[in-house]
Amino acid sequence: MPRYMSVCAYGRVIGILLSFCFLSACAVMTEKECLNADWATYGFLDGSQGYQKTFINTRTQACQEHGVTVGVDAYLQGWQRGVRQYCTPDNAFSQGKQGADYQGICPLDMEKAFAHYYQEGLIVHAAHQRV
Repeated sequence: MPRYMSVCAYGRVIGILLSFCFLSACAVMTEKECLNADWATYGFLDGSQGYQKTFINTRTQACQEHGVTVGVDAYLQGWQRGVRQYCTPDNAFSQGKQGADYQGICPLDMEKAFAHYYQEGLIVHAAHQRV
């Protein structure tokens, strides 16, 4: 009987994981969003949230399924502006304090300050974890 229960539990976990994967892939962009997209804005939003520039590949794949071509140049220009907003010392500290992963996306002129404040935030995060 315990073996049967573990097989059932395993099956439920697999089902949940497959559902999550399916839902997250579908949630990237709908057909309407692809058709009406302001690609510079999407790039800006993705960059300002700390997504790597390769996240455009996820958007491209989603929109290709709807027969829509992504405006890559506009997206990348927006992404570069968004990253500059993401890579501020205040956000670096906040990201570190939350224990968020840093994806190494900051431009060279901002990287050193970001890394410093991100590490400071990680120290606070680690201290809270010990309490």
